[in-house]
Amino acid sequence: MKSCSVVCAWTLALGCANAAAANAVVLDEITVTGQSPEAEVVRDAREQIERVPGGVAVVGREAFEDQYALTFRDTLGLVPGVFAQPRFAEEVRLVIRGSGLGRNIHLGGVTLLQDGVPINLADGSGDFQEIDPAVIRHLEVYKGANGLVHGASSLGGAIVINTPTALTTEPYRFSFDSGSFETRRGNAQIAHQGRGYDVFASVTAASAEGWRDNAFGRSTRWSSNLGIPLGARGETRFYLARNDIRQRLPGSQTREDALNNPRGTSDANIANRVARDIDSTRISNRTTLAVGPGVVTVTGYFFDKALFHPLSFGIIDQEGQFYGGGAAYGATAGAHRVTLGVNLRAGDNDARIFAPLSGAGFTEQRSDNREQARHLSVYGQHEWTFDPAWMLVSGVQVIRDERDFDNRLNAEQSADTTYDGVSPKLGVIFRPAASQQLFANISRSFEPPTFYELNQTNQPTNPGFVPLKAQKAWTAEVGSRGALGAHAYEVSVYRAAVDDQLLGFSVDPAAGVPAATFNAKATTLQGIEAGLTSPLWAHPSGYTLAHQIAWTFNDFRFDDDRFYGDNRLAGVPKHLLISELTLTTPIGITLRPQVEWSPSGMWADFANTEKTPGYAVLNLSLSTDLARGISVYVDGRNLLDRRYLSSVSASADFSALAPAQRASFWPGEGRGIFMGVRWVPGA
Repeated sequence: MKSCSVVCAWTLALGCANAAAANAVVLDEITVTGQSPEAEVVRDAREQIERVPGGVAVVGREAFEDQYALTFRDTLGLVPGVFAQPRFAEEVRLVIRGSGLGRNIHLGGVTLLQDGVPINLADGSGDFQEIDPAVIRHLEVYKGANGLVHGASSLGGAIVINTPTALTTEPYRFSFDSGSFETRRGNAQIAHQGRGYDVFASVTAASAEGWRDNAFGRSTRWSSNLGIPLGARGETRFYLARNDIRQRLPGSQTREDALNNPRGTSDANIANRVARDIDSTRISNRTTLAVGPGVVTVTGYFFDKALFHPLSFGIIDQEGQFYGGGAAYGATAGAHRVTLGVNLRAGDNDARIFAPLSGAGFTEQRSDNREQARHLSVYGQHEWTFDPAWMLVSGVQVIRDERDFDNRLNAEQSADTTYDGVSPKLGVIFRPAASQQLFANISRSFEPPTFYELNQTNQPTNPGFVPLKAQKAWTAEVGSRGALGAHAYEVSVYRAAVDDQLLGFSVDPAAGVPAATFNAKATTLQGIEAGLTSPLWAHPSGYTLAHQIAWTFNDFRFDDDRFYGDNRLAGVPKHLLISELTLTTPIGITLRPQVEWSPSGMWADFANTEKTPGYAVLNLSLSTDLARGISVYVDGRNLLDRRYLSSVSASADFSALAPAQRASFWPGEGRGIFMGVRWVPGA
C-alpha cells in the first residue's frame, strides 16, 4: 500500500508541476533530423494533420520501438482519448470517445486502415490480431469526424497504420524480443531499390505461453510491397500480407478470481480448447498520379479470411472473401483545397456454429448463416484559408450500408436491411501565433451495426437477426494545440449527443457467449483529451530530463433512459492518466519510468451496481544504442506486481446475475520483464 501511495503521489506531482493540458499531435512529437526518408514521411504526416480542426495524432515507431510493443496500449498509450486495455495477446478493449463501448470483444466503432485499405471487414468489424506491430512505420489517429477523408463516419474516427517501403526505411533491419511468460518474437526486414522498382518484405514469427492459463499463442506474419514509379508524376504500389495465428483464450473471470487467482482460467475453457485461430491473406494496390493541379489516388483490395473460434458454448467457424476499393482527388488552388472521394466495400462470409468441442471434434451444427455486407460512401471536403490566421474546413459524407442475412437452417430468421446516412462537418482553425492553434468543429457521425450485433442466433433465447438501428450523434469539439516556450501541448474538449447508441451486455460471459446488443435511445458522451510534453532539466554534461503526460476524462452516461435513468455507461474509467519521464545520459542510455493510474475504476454494468477498483501500475524501460547499428532494451511491466482489473465485459445488471454468470472481469497482466535487440546494418 505504501508503494502504491508513493507511485500515485509521484504521478500527481508530475501532473501538477505541468499544469497545462494537451493531447496528441504535439504530445507524440518525435525528434526528426530531416535527413532520413522515414523521418521526412512522419514529419509530412504531422504537417498534414495540423490542417485538421480537431483531435488528431501522429506516432512514429521511434516512440515504441525500444520496448516490447504488442498492442495499441503499447503504441498509442500516450495518445489522450485512446482507451486501449489489453485482454490477451494483441486483443484490446479499444474505445475512442465512447465509440466501441458496445464491443466486449473484437474490433468495432473505429475504422482501422493499413496503407490506405481497411483492416475492418465490409460490415465494420475486425480483429486486432491481423496487425503486426513490428512492421508499423507510423500511426495516425483521427478522432470523430476528423477521419472523414479516410472514409470513417463513426464517432471513433479512424486509425491509419503506415508500413515501410524501400524508399522510407533501411535496406536491412532485424530484431528479436524475449522475456517473461516464455515470450519470443523475431522480425526480419529487407528493402531494395532497383531500376524502375522498389521492394520491401518483412516476416515476423512469435510465440508466448502467456501470463494466464490457456493463453498460449503463436503466429507468423508476412508483409511486403512492390512499388513501380509512373514517370515523374506518380507510382503504383502492390501489397501482400499473410497472417497465420493460433491463439488460446483464457477468458474472463469473476471479480474474486481476477483479483485473487488472476492467472487461472475455467476448466471449461481448457476442456473446450477455447481459442481464436485466424488465417488471412490480403492483396491490395494503391496508385497515386498527379493530374492537373491535384493528385488522384486509387486503391483496391481483396482478402480471404478464415476464423476458427472454439468457445465454451460452441465452435464458431467462419470463412469469407472481402473486397473493395476507393478513389480520391485532392487539389489546391490559391486559398482553397478540395478533396473528393468514394469508397466501396463488400464481403461474403459463411458463418457456422457447432456444438462445443469437448474432445469430440465437430458434432451437431447449430447454425449455418451467410452474411453479405456492402458499403458505399461518397465524401467531399473543402479547406479555405480566407486569412493567413484563419482556415475554414467543411465537408460531408453520404453513406449507404446493406446487410443481407441468410439463415440456412431456419429461413424464417433470414433478413436484410439498408442503412442510409449523411455526415456533415464544419470546423475552423485560428492561429493567434505561429506556434499555436485554436480549433472548433461540429459534426454528425453515423455507424450502422455489424453482423456481430445483428446476428444473435447464438444467444440463449435465439432471437435471430435483430433489427437494430444505426448509431447517430452530433458532436461539438473545441481545443488548442501548439507550443508555449519549450512546452508542447494540445487539448480537446468534446460533447456528443447520441441517438440509438449500440451497447452490448454479456448474457453469460463465463461461457463466452457474444454480447447481446441494443440501441440506447439517448446517451451523452463528453470528455477531455489532454497532454503535455516538457523538458524539465538539462545538464551541460549531457544529461536531460523530459516529462510527458496524457490525461483522458470520460463522462459517458444515459440520458433519462427508461431503465437506467442517467446512469454512467460501463466499460471505461472516468479518469485515466499516463505519466512518463525520459532521462537521457551522455553515455547513450535512456531511462523511462512510467505510471498508469486509474483512480476510480470503471462500472461493470449499466445499472451501476458493480464497479472495479482503481489502480496504479509502474513500468520502467531502459534502452541504449551500441556500435554498428545495434540497439538493446529492457522493458519492465507492472514492476510492483499489482493485481488490478484492466477491462470488463459489461452486463445489464450485475446484481441480478447468478454467481456462475458473473465472470465479467479481465485481470491486468502481472509483473513481466522483456528484453530486445535490434540490428540495422550500416546505421
